[in-house]
Amino acid sequence: MSGPANATATGLVPLLPPTEINDTHKVYSMAQSFLVMMFLATGVCVWRLVARFRAGNFGLDDYTAVVALLAYIAWSTLAVYANLNAGVGKPLWEITLGEYTIWFKILMATAFLYPIMSTLVRTSIILFYQRIFGVPGSRFRVLCWVFIGVNVAYMATFAVLSALMCRAAGGDLDLFPLKCNIEYSLDTNTAMHGVGFGLDVVLTALPIYPVLRLHMPRRQKAGIALLFLLGASATAAAGVKFVL
Repeated sequence: MSGPANATATGLVPLLPPTEINDTHKVYSMAQSFLVMMFLATGVCVWRLVARFRAGNFGLDDYTAVVALLAYIAWSTLAVYANLNAGVGKPLWEITLGEYTIWFKILMATAFLYPIMSTLVRTSIILFYQRIFGVPGSRFRVLCWVFIGVNVAYMATFAVLSALMCRAAGGDLDLFPLKCNIEYSLDTNTAMHGVGFGLDVVLTALPIYPVLRLHMPRRQKAGIALLFLLGASATAAAGVKFVL
């Protein structure tokens, strides 16, 4: 097995990180995947928003979707930047201290941004449910508002907890002056994704009952139910991410 180019004569990897950036062995597949998914998701969302605007049906759920899209673009841009400039896709012994620092700063930023982004996405979807099924005064409408309240509480709780992950010494955001609690960070992220997965499950199941009560042929009901259940793929992906 071949070792790194700057390995010692004994074949051991030096403990000190390199001082010069070396991208000879860097793999860009992760960054490319992020870019493809970002442009695809953004394109589909913009197409839907433009169609709704032209049809004169632009509602509160669409305005929320615009803000959610901006948050998603910001989060994805940070992820792509980290993949390109923070040593991702390189052998560990080729990552410089500067690249570690970039990775850590972006990790903190994305951990703070994730609950905000996911809350906006869920809120947009639940407002869309209200537009379709939410008869004023109905129990379903009340359930939607309760879900929005829980969702906002999720955002506030985990945004604050993520912001408290590290404490900078003297306002410095370099890697070593930061005082970080790694166990706290892992526990916070596990709880954040676990609760988020639970909210996604509820969001997926919420429209099933009103769809079944629609007065239309079974084939049309099945088509509408299938449309909503396509969103279950995102819930399944969140579940896999949480387990892994």
